[in-house]
This record gives sequence, structure tokens and C-alpha cells, in this order.
Amino acid sequence: MKKMRGIAVFSLFLVACGEPKIDISSDNVFEHSIQNVRNSLPPEKQPLFDDALSIITLSQISMETLERAGVKDGSTVIEEQLKRALAGKTAEDIIAYAEILSEH
Repeated sequence: MKKMRGIAVFSLFLVACGEPKIDISSDNVFEHSIQNVRNSLPPEKQPLFDDALSIITLSQISMETLERAGVKDGSTVIEEQLKRALAGKTAEDIIAYAEILSEH
């Protein structure tokens, strides 16, 4: 029984490792990884992913952030916050995170 449980846990680990994740190592890689993560979903879940990205993006905007950054640098600050919020997440992670944000 313990062997079966170990095999099941290992299998789940392998499956989880195979899902594409958001990579923030550069702007270009970031944009491509978002597209790759989106494309990994079945077509019927892609709009849900798009909505989740919108929710997370909007959650990164605050008057305090904009005031601290100034008008000129506001979008850069928000983009960096968005990258940190999405870094290493899978499509399912992003959708779940957006659901949590929507509840509050």
C-alpha cells in the first residue's frame, strides 16, 4: 500500500512539473510564457484564464502605488508587480488566485 501511495505522489509530482509556468526572466520571455500557459489550456478554459489575468492585473493597481511611482513610471511599477504576482504560476494557479482576489 505504501508503494502505491508513493507511486501516486510521484506521478502527481511529474504531472505538476510538466505544466507550463510564467517565466519573468525578461519582458519577451514573460509575454511568450503567458501565451504558452494560455495555449496549454483547452479552448473552453482560455477565456477564464484571460479574465483571471485581467483580475490580477487590476489588483496590482492602487492610487498609493501610482502616487509613489509618479505618472511617468506608474505603468512600469504595475508591470513589475504583475510579474511578481504571476511568477512561476501555472494556468490553474492563476485562475485560482484570481478567484481568491474576486472574493475580497
